[in-house]
Amino acid sequence: MRIVSFFVLLVGSLVACRESSVGPPPPPPPPLPPAPELGCASTADVQLTVGQSTALSIGDGAQCLRLPGTDAQPAEYLVVALSGAATQTVAGVTADFRLMSRSAGSPTAAAAAMAATAGRPLDPVAEFHARLRSREARVASRFRALPPRAAIATAPPTVGDLRTFTVCAGLPCDSFVGALGRAGYVGRSVAIFVDDAAPSDGFTDLEIGRLGQLFDQWLYPGDTTAFGRPSDVDGNGLVFAFLSKAVNRLTWPCLGGIITGYFVGSDLLTSEAGSNGAEVVYLAVPDPNGEAGCRVTKDFATRLVAPTMTHELQHLISFNQHVVTRSGDVEQTWLNEGLSHLAEELAGRVVPNEWCYLNDCVSQFSVPTLTNAYHYLIAPEANFLVYPRASTGSLAERGAAWLFLRWIMDHFGGGEPLTRRLVQTSLTGAANLSAAVGQSFASMVGEWHLANWLDHLPGFTPVSDRLRYTTWNFRSTFASFRAQLPSQYPRVFPLVPDSAGAAYDALGVLRGGSAHYTRVVLEPHGPPRDLRLSGPAGALLAQEIGAMVAVARVR
Repeated sequence: MRIVSFFVLLVGSLVACRESSVGPPPPPPPPLPPAPELGCASTADVQLTVGQSTALSIGDGAQCLRLPGTDAQPAEYLVVALSGAATQTVAGVTADFRLMSRSAGSPTAAAAAMAATAGRPLDPVAEFHARLRSREARVASRFRALPPRAAIATAPPTVGDLRTFTVCAGLPCDSFVGALGRAGYVGRSVAIFVDDAAPSDGFTDLEIGRLGQLFDQWLYPGDTTAFGRPSDVDGNGLVFAFLSKAVNRLTWPCLGGIITGYFVGSDLLTSEAGSNGAEVVYLAVPDPNGEAGCRVTKDFATRLVAPTMTHELQHLISFNQHVVTRSGDVEQTWLNEGLSHLAEELAGRVVPNEWCYLNDCVSQFSVPTLTNAYHYLIAPEANFLVYPRASTGSLAERGAAWLFLRWIMDHFGGGEPLTRRLVQTSLTGAANLSAAVGQSFASMVGEWHLANWLDHLPGFTPVSDRLRYTTWNFRSTFASFRAQLPSQYPRVFPLVPDSAGAAYDALGVLRGGSAHYTRVVLEPHGPPRDLRLSGPAGALLAQEIGAMVAVARVR
């Protein structure tokens, strides 16, 4: 399912946008409990030259990390306390933590605190998505119970044909209604139907035809090359795209974002309630007057319909490859959504500009995802990478999943296309990533978090190329966003690490794959600096959180 914020309104190369407030300042953090002494039972010495990095598992509540003292030159380190948790649970893996630092031989003092809330209720959009994913999990188990059978070929529609689609009656999609669609385009890989009850000032026949050609010539070949083939349960060789005001109705009232489209695997099993027995992606329609719910201008819909189609097609391909073809489980939502946002970015790189809004495909297909990534980097501790099974993932968390995959693609994408290995498998989640890449999940998460701040950092030259991104320069990209739209992008670079003085004490919550960033600066002729990651009162952190500390020497 694709969700976008109403506040992400792309025009050309991002030169205009509806303004939105950053919001009131957060309340002050609660007072820290009394700070214990570091009490290091053992110390792991970190010896790094400038540009080097390492990652250590020191969340056992006893071992400390020691940064060496300095000579006449100062030293600066990026220290990232992170969760390398690879397991997806219903509520998400979380743990309260305490990160303390002091100069070796000096007493501990509380200097700063950071706190975050561990639980977040599902909003209506998230509940809708969670219901769809729960239904897909049930469908996957039923597919495994069915004997293999060949598709029964049905004739493809012709332009002007009518078909009734079963669609979600509303949130949370626990009942269904029929909606009549008329075929406006039938091509090699897609048949586009438009809701007969859609507002009259929507897409013209010419625009529907051009959208179909874009899908046939670029979106479908791009997704199938990157990820594999979709199923064909109705034997007509086509994906149906249904543009319906029923999709618009799913996000009423308008609370800052809308569902622009969705796919649900139950459509591929005819015995399921609400199944259409066909490959269908559902898309919102232009609705300038808000007849169906939220006001969706034609301009807004024009920019989002093609990225949404390629996003949902990846979900359809993933379901086919994991469930229909290999009788496996549905891909975990965080990785599935990350791959669909990656599909958008990949499309923006290959579709010729003349096919895109204001002749700018990279902006049309990538700016919403880049904006999600920006908001993740503003608060990486407050958001999951491996988000809960019962969650749709916030826009920021979708940004995290895309960032992680983009970093992985930059460094491990050689040989057989990595995206195909990730989709054409029965493995899911972190196990899928580790098998496809040949690296442990925790080690990749540690290097990725370091790269998130070190990427193209002025004056910094990493020893390993993994401490940066190779396809994007996020510092210049986000600086450009800030220069053009300061109301929506409040920082020149979104990630601002905490600063640790000689005595430092921070509380927070680690979430699956999340991290707390701290800069440690040692002045000339300074003593060593000890750091300890533990539970709030100095106790052992739960093993399932996969607590680690990643360190890079900046200067």
